[in-house]
Order: sequence, then C-alpha cells, then structure tokens
Amino acid sequence: MTTRNGTSLNGPVRWAGAAGRAATGIGRFLRRGPQTVRGRGVWRWAMTITLLAPAGWLVWQWTRALLGLPHALGPNPPEWTHRFTGRLALELLLATLATSSLARLFGWRGLLLLRRRLGLLAALYMALHVSNYLFLDRALDWAEIAGDLTKRPYIVLGATAFVTTWPLVLTSTDSAIRRLGGRRWRRLHRLVYLVLAAAIAHSLWQMKTIEPRPVIFAVIAAGLASERFVARRRRKQRGKKGPRPSCRVS
Repeated sequence: MTTRNGTSLNGPVRWAGAAGRAATGIGRFLRRGPQTVRGRGVWRWAMTITLLAPAGWLVWQWTRALLGLPHALGPNPPEWTHRFTGRLALELLLATLATSSLARLFGWRGLLLLRRRLGLLAALYMALHVSNYLFLDRALDWAEIAGDLTKRPYIVLGATAFVTTWPLVLTSTDSAIRRLGGRRWRRLHRLVYLVLAAAIAHSLWQMKTIEPRPVIFAVIAAGLASERFVARRRRKQRGKKGPRPSCRVS
C-alpha cells in the first residue's frame, strides 16, 4: 500500500495492527487472568517482585549512605524515607481497593488475583514507615513519641491506620477465611475503609502547604468508596426483589 507520492504505508499499518492485537490481548488477560495454576503463580510473583523493588532500592541507598558513599536520600535521609514509604503504602492501599472496582466496572477479574498481595505489600510499606518514625526519627524516645501522640493529631491517625491494618493481615490466609466463615471475614475486612480514611487524613493533616498528591489520593479514595457503596446498594436491591418469576407454562 502506498500514498500518492509513493510512500509505503505498510510499516504504519503493520504497527497499528500489532498495537491493536496487543491491546486485545491485554484486555483479554485482564478479564480472564492466567488460565493455569502455574500462570497464576507467575503473575502473582512477578507483581510481588516488582513491588518489592523499591524496598530493595531503599536498602541499597541506605547502605551507601551509611558507608559515606553518594546516595539519593537527600540531606535528611530519615525524612526522605518517611515520605517515600508512606507514599508507597498509601498508593498500594488504593491499588488494593481499586482491584475490586475495576473488576466490577470493566470486567478485569484478572486483577483480583493480585488483591491479597497488594494488601500485604501495603502493610509492609506501612510497617517500614512506622519503623522509620520509631527508630530513625525518634530513636525510640518514648517520652517524645508520647508527646507526638498528644500534640499532633495526625500521628494518632497514622497509628490508628497502622494498628487497624494488622487484624486484616493476620486474617488474610485461606485458613483464616475458613475459620471465620465468609460472612464474618468480609465484615472484619471492611476495616480497610477505616485504614484508608485514617491514612488519607494522616497524609492531609500534616501538610504545611497544599500539595497535589495527597489531594489526588483523597479524591481517588472518595471515588472508590462511592463506587463500592453504589455496588453494595444495588446488590441489596436485587436481593429484596428476589428471583425473577418463571415464565414457563405448565
């Protein structure tokens, strides 16, 4: 295929076709997910290793800083680490909640395979965030930590999010689901909304000036919560209507 001036269109057409096939394949994968047990394991572990990479990079930068080598942690490494881990924890928490919403809205059920891993990784970065505060920022000075809890409400909000996360982490296994039963387990894991609200408020409250990132996170969180509320209300309405009557003539 050529244009009027003799230029070939085979290249652009070929690339457009390849892009279309790739988009179709990605959409199919997001809707169905891997079709084998091994494929699902590879999918989960690939995502886990990818999301652990920032933690590995952080350890490497701290190693360089402690050895007196050039590093990327800025003039105040504990403060930089505190912001870095807190942002990652909040982003992963939002991603955890987004999997269900994306599956409902677009049929991307393949993302549900990652929901548990995303939640556990969010808890990991939250633990690093709190450990940085306790050990590096406050050097386990409990009097100073107690003063923060009484004078700085956003510290209380952060502690609330962190403490509330652990019942969810400890009951994230299949055996815990069997012991609790599906209904009680789902009721317990609604605490994730409290975790998210406390984490968002913690991020917003400590801002000295308006920063776009925490505000964007708050808007995304509000959107996810609204979508879940609407979906739950629709399920209740369908339950009240009951099954459709049969149209068969006996």
